[in-house]
Amino acid sequence: MSEHGRLDGAPTHVAFGNAGLGVERSNAVPTADEARAVFDAFHRIMQRAATDGEIGERLAFAQIVTHVHLRDAPEDLTMTLLFDRAPVEVADRAVGHPDVELWIDTNDVVRFWTGDMHLAMGIMHGEVEFKGPVRKLLPIVRRLFTEFQAMAVNEQLAVPGPQVPSA
Repeated sequence: MSEHGRLDGAPTHVAFGNAGLGVERSNAVPTADEARAVFDAFHRIMQRAATDGEIGERLAFAQIVTHVHLRDAPEDLTMTLLFDRAPVEVADRAVGHPDVELWIDTNDVVRFWTGDMHLAMGIMHGEVEFKGPVRKLLPIVRRLFTEFQAMAVNEQLAVPGPQVPSA
């Protein structure tokens, strides 16, 4: 296992593609503009979730700090999810010392929102690398997926669909 929780240690890259259902993995690397657009939309979604009273309360239940790195972005794009406080906070940069770190490709963020990749399965298949007790984050993602996907539809990162990820 690599230092980041990947089983085979092989690099993976995906194409930034259509944000519809059926987004496939490929070897293409996103441009800086594509990576930034996905990162910014992801940040807005997480900000909206953090400021929603009910969702924010459920996020705080995780009691963890997570750094999410877009590993295939041409520039350093890292988001911090501060789910260790109430109200929860989201930063568009690395802040503090995380309990959990995730390294995810740009298009896998889109695949997550469209239901084409479940976070737990992405981790299991090596599509998402991790460090730390990621199991503390997975139940929260599972329970809030419907709300996250609705927010992603508003950001045009996902289309409506019946997908519900398995934890």
